Amino acid sequence: MKKVLRDRSNLAIIASTAVYLASRLIGLGTDILNSDGARWYRRSSNFLSALYNGNLIETYQHYQPGVTLMWIRSFVEDAVWRLQDLFGRSHWYMENYIYFSHIHTITKVFLTLILCILFIYQVILVKRLFGSKTAVIYSFLIAVEPYVIGIDRWFHLTSLESYLSFSAFLSILYWSRLRKEGKKSTKALIISGIFIGLSVLSKVTGIVTVVPIFAVIVHTHFSNIKNKLLKSLLADSGVFALSVLVAVFALFPALWQNSAFVIGRIVTAVTRASDLERSFSFANLFQDFLYYPRILLFKVSPVIILLLITGLFYGVKKKKVSISSELLHNLIYFSVFYLLLSVSSKKIDRYCLEFIFPVLLFVSVFISGLKKRLLAYILVAVTFVYTYMWMNNYPVFSGFYSPVFGGQEKAIKMGLYDNSGEYFAQAAFYLNRYEKVKVFIPDNFESFKFFSRNEMAMNPMEADYALISLDTERQVAPTYFCGPVEKAFGPRFEDPVVFIYRCSK
Repeated sequence: MKKVLRDRSNLAIIASTAVYLASRLIGLGTDILNSDGARWYRRSSNFLSALYNGNLIETYQHYQPGVTLMWIRSFVEDAVWRLQDLFGRSHWYMENYIYFSHIHTITKVFLTLILCILFIYQVILVKRLFGSKTAVIYSFLIAVEPYVIGIDRWFHLTSLESYLSFSAFLSILYWSRLRKEGKKSTKALIISGIFIGLSVLSKVTGIVTVVPIFAVIVHTHFSNIKNKLLKSLLADSGVFALSVLVAVFALFPALWQNSAFVIGRIVTAVTRASDLERSFSFANLFQDFLYYPRILLFKVSPVIILLLITGLFYGVKKKKVSISSELLHNLIYFSVFYLLLSVSSKKIDRYCLEFIFPVLLFVSVFISGLKKRLLAYILVAVTFVYTYMWMNNYPVFSGFYSPVFGGQEKAIKMGLYDNSGEYFAQAAFYLNRYEKVKVFIPDNFESFKFFSRNEMAMNPMEADYALISLDTERQVAPTYFCGPVEKAFGPRFEDPVVFIYRCSK
């Protein structure tokens, strides 16, 4: 331990880890229930019941399939209930708004700790692949990147899949490095496969990571192995594939009972979800390929965007950055996800998390080669953005939109703003001061109701209050025969996006 602490880079990484945890744990549980969160709580309860009852086919709850998240939630729920039984306390249930805050907090704390373990694992591999300086920078950038913090605080699949996929990718890069150095590498290959399996069990899009991983495997063999190339390539590919299959099969009980049924349902659902909803045209294709770049401009720290553009310019044009095979494969990782998600008909802003990890790795490698004074200025600028984000968005960090590009107001006008439950919890806490009032909520009502003591109204004519949020489809809040605005919620330094109207029955 003393040897570890003597290394200044390790101390810096420990400090970044502390910032990582603080940014994700402070205020957790009463900040937001994202729009899909309640559904995953119900699916997790069904998953746990299926395990207890031995009805394993019912552990298939959704085509995503969300198995890792359901295991995490099931473990927490079972552990909490066992402790409550031990001390003679009544069980917590979601339907009680007081209990729900406790449930939400404990579950998300446990999920955050798992993400932190994956974060530390990534930093260790970055250190081995790119050096201590790059690892320190990468750990700091991940710890303070606004939108990463925001999505990490959700009860959802996105962070789990993204962390697991990129951990698998870094593992295969490390495997490639070991092979080039003539060292044993099977362990890293197996770990990469296990992470891919876990990623697919989180969201089926995790399977996309196999493409850049297989590119690394093929490149490594063609670059370094002269004799018995095909046999060696097939052997390593087989070990990797077997690791993926074992991880998937071992942790998905529904596959034990009826693999054909589960796989068929997933394939059918994914095929339907990815069907093109619009006829092909170059105009549509152009708009599709612009969607995620525009999201990145709004959701990623402006300092990172500037460094990314600068790094690409110097790396390609000026040749100031040493383009290693690892960075080239990092570009392939980014490109594969970008192409797939761009041509898919289903586009959601949070999917950009898949791009942010390779972007931050590239930026970390780039600025690690700069002079110390310039690097210090950059890190101060990153800290400034982080501080602004914290002051403006706490505790709803997923509501961050870069102020450089006009913030959420401009995102709304451009059709890029999506409210996924932001500020609904805060509205519920405000209305909890009233007892037995009826609240009309046209959308995201579950993001509100689990924090609320009050009753939901089916239409505004029978409501005491109406809760309206802005989004891409509704750029101006309608009154629904209600008025005036009693309270509004949003970022501190920007216009509000969620409004509570007082209604007259």
